Amino acid sequence: MAPMTKTAKRKTLVKNWVKTGGERLTSGKMSDWLPAVALFLCLSMFAIAALVLFQVGSDPKSPQSALPTSVSAQGFQGLRRLLDADGNYTVINRFEDTGPAERGDLEIITLDNSGDLFLAGFDAFEEQENDSSSQSSAASDSVANPNAEREMARLRAMADSGMVPDPKRANHILYRPLGKAVLIVAPKWDARTYPRNPRWSQGPQLRAAREISHVLQLLSPVTETETLYDADDKIVRPLKVDGRETYVDYDVTYSYTVVTYDISRLTRPAPARPQKPSPNNYRPTDQQTQRDPDLPVDSDVVLTPVPGQAEFLTPMRFGKISGLQSISGPNLVPVLVAADGRPVLSRVVIAGGASTTVPVYVLSDPDLLNNQILAKPEKVVAALELLDNVTPGDKKSSKVVFNMTFNGLSFDRDLLHALSRPPFLALPLALLILGLALMWAAFARFGPAQEAPAGPPLGRGVKTLADNAARLLAVTFKEARLGPAYAALVRDQVIRSKGFMQVDPSQSLDDLAERIGKTHGSTDSYLDLKDKAARVATVHQLIDVTLKLHAWKTEIERAHI
Repeated sequence: MAPMTKTAKRKTLVKNWVKTGGERLTSGKMSDWLPAVALFLCLSMFAIAALVLFQVGSDPKSPQSALPTSVSAQGFQGLRRLLDADGNYTVINRFEDTGPAERGDLEIITLDNSGDLFLAGFDAFEEQENDSSSQSSAASDSVANPNAEREMARLRAMADSGMVPDPKRANHILYRPLGKAVLIVAPKWDARTYPRNPRWSQGPQLRAAREISHVLQLLSPVTETETLYDADDKIVRPLKVDGRETYVDYDVTYSYTVVTYDISRLTRPAPARPQKPSPNNYRPTDQQTQRDPDLPVDSDVVLTPVPGQAEFLTPMRFGKISGLQSISGPNLVPVLVAADGRPVLSRVVIAGGASTTVPVYVLSDPDLLNNQILAKPEKVVAALELLDNVTPGDKKSSKVVFNMTFNGLSFDRDLLHALSRPPFLALPLALLILGLALMWAAFARFGPAQEAPAGPPLGRGVKTLADNAARLLAVTFKEARLGPAYAALVRDQVIRSKGFMQVDPSQSLDDLAERIGKTHGSTDSYLDLKDKAARVATVHQLIDVTLKLHAWKTEIERAHI
């Protein structure tokens, strides 16, 4: 016989494995694995519910960014832990100003990007003007596609669209804060994500000054007025005011005073790029000739209080800071200045002499508070002292609120978030415990799954008929009427077992059964048991009587006479 090839052996092995595996699967008992599968599914369901409940309100795992929950060099997770270790109480606020929020002594807002800080949209008046001009040129010029000019006008309107500070964000800072004082931390760095850990950063570079100035426009109050229409249902041209920007929506017109900030950093010019010879004398592109951004310079920072302010009394030493950033503007009053007089900590004032609801401070350089301070003990001490000085009230047991709604990590007040926080947290916890208890009770009461009967589901014969009749009586609550019939059945069985094939007509069967019982020394009297069976009213009484009748019959059968 020729030896089997390797392919034939593999086919035979697979066939045998499938055959034996199929036999094991079909011949195995469901009771061995079905309860375990059901238990696993139930526990998984409760685990998912618990995970959703406890994760919906938890602090987000922020990527590398200047957020209170970020662990990168630009984040503020270390500051939160320092405040907690120093005896303060920190809170992460992610609720919008649509209801009662948790308030504190100091509110810290870390500005990182302008994603959720501005209202982006078309200027409705500019779009109306562009549509009018496109219609005029389309009527005078003969073109193949009459919609081309209209489409170009729409594209121009998109290019001219601007962004206005969100009035909700600006009013929160100036008029409706969550603390007795507000500290705004300005952005400074742009960094890339570390490939091996998305929560770490690498290659930080100084952010462009115009981007920081754009974000700080939130410190200017935004005025909202109703958009006016003329008789032709067209938007009326808004009044132009020097120094104010106006953006028209179809219902509301927004305007605010543009603040010009002077942002300076301690830097040095980056080294020039080596110029490579261009093949074929091609002209280099603008990107190739663009100069690299300036590099930050480390310097020992000592901040001096400005005369006339009451928050700080002595100078503060922060050690070496890379590229110290300072911000000055017409709405900022210096509080702490560097050695060259540049303001680092300022207080916000509103143009026109109005004051904010609570003191609002702007910290120009975030490196005075972010995770980089953890490298030097003197920076930690100085950072905590700075926060103590700007926090009103008790300095050692303050409540600090980190507001993350300015970082695009807010959520509304819905039912799920309400159930994930005290005091409503007790309700879902009670439901979870109740579900686990019901699952345990179901397994303890019914036990493992039973094997299906081998025969047909609807059996035949006297036994099945009797079982169906008993079930029918149980459904109709007529079991108690079976007492007399069961007493007669036991009597007839005893009479036949003793050989009485024909009974004297002058003697009843009940008297004969009574005489047989006395002859064999039975404990109970048959006539008494029959009388009790006739007066049965409940199932429990029926069971008691039937047990006594069965015991009476057993005594007679086991007697030796």
